[in-house]
Amino acid sequence: MNHSSHHNRRVQWHVGVILAAVFVAMTVWPLSIIKADETTMSSATQPTRKDQPPAASQPAAGKQTEAGQLPQLRFLVWQKEDPQIAHETPVAWQPDGESIKDETDMKVLQRRAGTMGGGAGETWRFLHLWFSHPDIDSSTNVNVKIMDATGKELTGSGGQGSSSYPRGERGNPDDSGWAVVMRSPGKIEDEIPKSVDIVLRYSLGLWEEVGTLGGVFEDSATVDVITVEKAEEIIVDQAVLDRTGDGKIGDVRTYLHVVRDYDIASQMQLEIVAIMLDGREVRPDGRSSSSSPGGTEKARFRFNAPQSDIQRFAFRVRPIREATYKNVSLEPGTITKPEAVGDPPPAATPTTKPAAKPAAK
Repeated sequence: MNHSSHHNRRVQWHVGVILAAVFVAMTVWPLSIIKADETTMSSATQPTRKDQPPAASQPAAGKQTEAGQLPQLRFLVWQKEDPQIAHETPVAWQPDGESIKDETDMKVLQRRAGTMGGGAGETWRFLHLWFSHPDIDSSTNVNVKIMDATGKELTGSGGQGSSSYPRGERGNPDDSGWAVVMRSPGKIEDEIPKSVDIVLRYSLGLWEEVGTLGGVFEDSATVDVITVEKAEEIIVDQAVLDRTGDGKIGDVRTYLHVVRDYDIASQMQLEIVAIMLDGREVRPDGRSSSSSPGGTEKARFRFNAPQSDIQRFAFRVRPIREATYKNVSLEPGTITKPEAVGDPPPAATPTTKPAAKPAAK
């Protein structure tokens, strides 16, 4: 009996040791995993150091670059005064005054953005402002105002400004997403501030179709709040070719003349596309407009096709929005802390509504 009891106590002691070891392993192992996860999470959520410089391709003002965000003010450039060296890569800087050094950015700046000039003997300075957004296209409407610290607009030659759309590097003509606005804040001898506010009015993104009009019609017509005064065909002759410099003699072009209230035109951009007899959509290959505050906007859309080939015209609009880029540096090396404010457009790629309203009679 004594020998059996002693043997049982030894078995119970070994079982207890094994159970204790299992308990310790089951307790410590999950804790080590939790600790490791906490370390990983802590590393992943660690905030970026404040003294870490931003990437050259992401300047401080308007960092949003995705659809549904504000356009990004990427670069600023003073136009070279000597036209003989205008083709050289310009000295550009970010809105915070930091110089552009990134190779990708430098390639973008090698694209010719055009130039502006004043009258004979005038000495205006012209500022080029490069904006980017994935939904900017060749129909995007852009215009800027340059404001000083007191809110006063700096005005110079060039009226309401001029814009161009670099179409990418050589061999990549379909590149989009860029708009360059050229604007003069004053003459060379003027005292121009080192930093300013840039107010951008722009349109991009989703189009809404508001009505259609038959390709061949008589007299005037009304589509939504748009008055279509007339459509006319012009045959390109030598005089037209000499004046415009494009096309060839014998080409037939259709011009659509429309009028809108100025207040409506200042809030909504208008686009007209021609739906051809074979179903193709043809965008205008030229447009011009003039407006008077408190009055009307008159616009003319040119289509490189005879009117008889057009099944209908589709009228589309989209909002004109506004963004302000505050405390933007006007000189490289003058460091500022800019910020962009405004209501961003909806996150949508430019498209049109599939459904169309009935054609106007």
